[in-house]
Amino acid sequence: MTELVAQPNLLIEALAYLGRRANGNTWEHTEERLRERRIPASAVFTHALGLLKKLAAQLDRLEAVKQADLTLFRNLEGSAHNTVGTGSPAFLLLYATLEDYHGDTSAYLREVCALPPEKVAYHMALALDLADDYPRQTLSDSEFLELVLTSALPDSSKITILNTYRSYAALIAQVAPPLEAVITALSQEKGTLSVLSEVLTEKVQTEGCAQYLARTSRLTLSEDQDYRLRPFIFGMDTCLTSDESAGVVQVYCGILRDELLTMLSGQTPVQEAVYDAYKLLGDRTRFDILCYLRGRSAYGQELSAHFGLSRNTIHHHMNKLLSYGLVRCTTAGNRVYYSLDAQAISLLLNRQKELFSDET
Repeated sequence: MTELVAQPNLLIEALAYLGRRANGNTWEHTEERLRERRIPASAVFTHALGLLKKLAAQLDRLEAVKQADLTLFRNLEGSAHNTVGTGSPAFLLLYATLEDYHGDTSAYLREVCALPPEKVAYHMALALDLADDYPRQTLSDSEFLELVLTSALPDSSKITILNTYRSYAALIAQVAPPLEAVITALSQEKGTLSVLSEVLTEKVQTEGCAQYLARTSRLTLSEDQDYRLRPFIFGMDTCLTSDESAGVVQVYCGILRDELLTMLSGQTPVQEAVYDAYKLLGDRTRFDILCYLRGRSAYGQELSAHFGLSRNTIHHHMNKLLSYGLVRCTTAGNRVYYSLDAQAISLLLNRQKELFSDET
């Protein structure tokens, strides 16, 4: 079953807003990238972006945000590229408990602070995509240390992760003031949030949840798995899957992701599309991964073992292939399985034929 929950999760919205701010990913940068690529913005995109800019400007004026040290919301060096800070210490601490947030921010943060170290270690490993082989959902100090030290992250990031783990209660106390201030401000903007959420919900209701999710997320939906979609406002171009809650995969769908995909597809000439694919597969590892996935699906640890690469490196390459659309993914428990997108591969082959063939 796939269902839509129209209300945004204010915790992840606050994290995404603070992550964008800490990493310098402003709405003006988004507009500039579109201008550089000569992609005209649609009316829906322009209206929603205008509301987002006004909402962000209001949050920027909050005293708790002005005074906050946003270092904990900044992506760690070497983390996979993203616009909303999913590679930050704050996100590593809170990602696995997103579904435990029900509106009382102080109570939620107290519960997170009270988690035992072995649970915190597992949650951080889950956010780092390193937790596949630990179904008991806990990690000892030594297990977590080994996972972090053998990752492909720079030494400075490894040190930050280990320090975050060891001082998680104190660091949550540091992120609490700006988080609580932003969540409180957002809770007073229900009208604006509702209008922005409708950009997603109207499309989902028209197309159907399952069809929309499969088309925009590159997820291959499993028949024995339930999915719950929620609008992701400040992650407007992102599709983020959180940990399972009561057997349900939570998917936060960027409200403008589909609009951006449509704008991009309408403006990408065949020559540019083929060039982008060649540039993507010019990396030998990505090319070899694509060949390995022919006729099979594989999860991150399997790819890591086969190619002798760290999980973070594999995750980086799979994000690239997912972004272009050459692979799809399926969730099963805490594992994400990757497979070729046959339709996308066929489209790429047809584009090459169209570009290079002498046939008219």
